[in-house]
Amino acid sequence: QQQQIAAAGAGSITSSSCSSRSSSPLQTNSSSSSSSSRGRSCSPMRSQAVATAGIGSLNAGGSAAVSAQPVDVLSQLAELLQAASLPLLPSAAAAELSILLWSQVSMSDGQTAGQTSSVTTPRPWMEAWLAASKRSFSFGSPSSRDLAQWLWCLAKRGVRPNGQWLASFQVASFRQMASASSQDLSNMLWALATLGTPPDPAWLQQHLREFGRRQAQRSPLPQHLSNVGWALAKLSHRPDRDWLAKYQEDVLSALPKFRPQEISNVLWALAVLNCKAEQALLKQCQAYMAARLPSFKANEVAVGLWALARLRGQPELRLMGAALQHCFSQARQLTPKGLSMLMWSVGNMTTPPPKAWVVKLLVATQVRMQGFSAQELSTLAVSLARLEYRPPQAWLDSFAAAAAGQMANFGAQAGCSLGVICLQTQLRHSCDAVLECFVSRNSCRCSF
Repeated sequence: QQQQIAAAGAGSITSSSCSSRSSSPLQTNSSSSSSSSRGRSCSPMRSQAVATAGIGSLNAGGSAAVSAQPVDVLSQLAELLQAASLPLLPSAAAAELSILLWSQVSMSDGQTAGQTSSVTTPRPWMEAWLAASKRSFSFGSPSSRDLAQWLWCLAKRGVRPNGQWLASFQVASFRQMASASSQDLSNMLWALATLGTPPDPAWLQQHLREFGRRQAQRSPLPQHLSNVGWALAKLSHRPDRDWLAKYQEDVLSALPKFRPQEISNVLWALAVLNCKAEQALLKQCQAYMAARLPSFKANEVAVGLWALARLRGQPELRLMGAALQHCFSQARQLTPKGLSMLMWSVGNMTTPPPKAWVVKLLVATQVRMQGFSAQELSTLAVSLARLEYRPPQAWLDSFAAAAAGQMANFGAQAGCSLGVICLQTQLRHSCDAVLECFVSRNSCRCSF
């Protein structure tokens, strides 16, 4: 029966190459988001081969085949697999647990673009799987690849295990850290960051040491560098100076192989961690963006420009203009976060930007104003105050209405930023009520 279930899990996604992506800074995790990984073909008669395939490897050919199936057939296949495997979970080996969980993720992802997945994992099945995997920590001796794939799949499904499971995972993965590949290490850290679970400091230090050793032995792939940098930024952990220097050196050497999302993730991570970026790296990143700008998505450009400004690598005026024009041509794809980042980048330019740039940004932000968070509204306020630019009254009214709706979410710093724009743009008649509401909701003392 175990061989039949293993064959069913592997047979549902047969083919050769596989991919997964890490989250973008502008996406909710999910995705998070995300880089690609490759693995070997998955034979139904070789369950171990499936277990040792690339972490989160989702077969591209298999995905296309599955997505071609009617949604109800895919859903029925998942239900059959869950029902047949449920009684077998307590005695399943670590590799078999990997196959079963991976099959749930692969069938869920095997939907056409823009289609909501109809494949769900019942709570009893997931609880049984978590119990079986927890026993395997002590008695099954799961490999580093199994451990990484387990956590990656859980993060992709948005399932956060309890504290005991995560503690057992860290103990088991700590023991296997020396045999883990750079792919295993990057996916473990990515999954923990995606789940919002900071690892134990000793575990994290050991992880960084092992990843550093892999860097010394062989240059990691851009996907691994992007995932690790993104995860460290999400976990708010800044490694030591030597580690960061080697990390930037590896990024610079592998830069031609990076994809747009990966390079924007790396720049975002360095900026969030407040690192001292090497000027050579920043210049090469600007050259990369200038040469491949059409292949960037609008939000990726916004992240890159924001990060370069934070890292004191201000783009040249020509690149800035081309990048903004590229973003305006895809304005509908820009999220409120991306728009606020663009405004911040323009507001922090060392030379005054052309007025046309500011006008276009004001038009784009006014249309989406109600979707901005308190922090994003604060970013708009600070950027306009630095530009000493007074927006049109219609924009100010939209801003005041959006700020009033987000007032409960404004902290002291964001509220002070709101006060700055009110004074510098002289819109007291538009924001007096907003400021009064802010002061009444916050016990802090603010002086504008």
